[in-house]
Amino acid sequence: MELKQRQLRSMDGVFLENGPFRVQPDKTLKINPYAWRQNAHMLYVDQPVGTGYSFSEQGEFRRTLKDVTSDFVAFMTHFFQVFPEHQRSELVLAGESFAGTYVPYFATELLRLNKESGAKFRLSGIIIGNGWIDPVRQYASFVPFALKHDLLHGSYLQIAKEKAEKCMDLMEKAERVHYNACEAIMEQILNESQSGYRPCLNMYDIRLRDEKINEGCGITWPAGLSDMTAYLSQASVKKALHADANPIDGWKECSRDVHQALDEDMSLPSYKLFPSLLLQIQITLFNGDADLICNTMGIQSMIDALEWSGEKGFGSAPAQSWHIDGERVGVVTSARNLTLMVVDQASHMVPVDAPKASLDIVNRVLGVADAQPLFKSTLGPADEALPSGAIDGSTPPPRGTYMLALFFLVAVAIVGVLGWVFLRRGARRTPVSPRNRSRRAGQGPWQQVPNTDIELEEP
Repeated sequence: MELKQRQLRSMDGVFLENGPFRVQPDKTLKINPYAWRQNAHMLYVDQPVGTGYSFSEQGEFRRTLKDVTSDFVAFMTHFFQVFPEHQRSELVLAGESFAGTYVPYFATELLRLNKESGAKFRLSGIIIGNGWIDPVRQYASFVPFALKHDLLHGSYLQIAKEKAEKCMDLMEKAERVHYNACEAIMEQILNESQSGYRPCLNMYDIRLRDEKINEGCGITWPAGLSDMTAYLSQASVKKALHADANPIDGWKECSRDVHQALDEDMSLPSYKLFPSLLLQIQITLFNGDADLICNTMGIQSMIDALEWSGEKGFGSAPAQSWHIDGERVGVVTSARNLTLMVVDQASHMVPVDAPKASLDIVNRVLGVADAQPLFKSTLGPADEALPSGAIDGSTPPPRGTYMLALFFLVAVAIVGVLGWVFLRRGARRTPVSPRNRSRRAGQGPWQQVPNTDIELEEP
């Protein structure tokens, strides 16, 4: 069984998580009131090349993080050449799952180019949700997390411990982002969950199981995935996305070819880049506590072992209870440019389970958490009284009233469970977003999705 290394698209983010729309069963779109776009311009990027509708005219795939990073930087460079008005905006890179590997590499290269080549990428921070960042401690967390949640017993537990020891031996010899041998730890957890011919545990949300036998242990999750696939496979949508030059017939969520091309990459894990990055930008990590594959225990262990700015881990920084509309939604800890936000009762895809908390995360990064009208968010004790006049979080935002921060948020969710780059090599430019706010329909090759193909429904 292959775990984490699914190459998925940023369209998951657009239509299932933090994007402006939700696809309905009848292939119409409904506005998402908790979309991240409310205080930032959003650019979703399918990457590495070969994911989603992205493709290379030569048909090749990238084989190293260096190559993937080079493509992403080339994309950003050309994007700002086409849309120079956005170059004055602050830039935040965000991603989920295996984006925990990609995003720090991208950020490191953008900052290097600023310093060494006079580039002007106004990178102010990165956001990583349930990221694959430190394989040493994250692989090591599988067994303790499973024990904490009563998922491993007997021979399955014994074999998992043996596999974990072999994995740590490999990592001690040479740290890598991924080892196939280390995936055997997770296999034991999932194998036990299927004993007695039961549907498999969902490795992205331990509160759930597959509906049927042999559904892939969460591969068909979350709800709405089939509707999104049907919507994106329409010829009219493909044309509106300017992806009709792609020879692929229909849209598929996962790309095994892209994964296999990167399988032998010897690049170092991205946590190695954190100490330098934290001297230059803010890093915000958020984690749903019901996720197994990129669980909170592994992330916390990584932070505890990480040394930056002359101190190890969060040091004496206190954890704060996090509340939305008076109800606790998680715990937040911050120190020396690093913030960890653990979201209660949330999965690998936090915006699916906790849309308010997800929006609050990005609003806090943008510095507008207290200015938006959807809900009231506070850090402090659970019994802290809310000010009078708190706004019901179910109320959708008024249109066009609070674009308060001019940030440009590049969502780069990747491999593992989400994956995003829409990069086409060659002279012709290809759009990367279903909507373009910066150019009017009909101007050049960048056009909006036609209204005749989409019916919008207010929430």
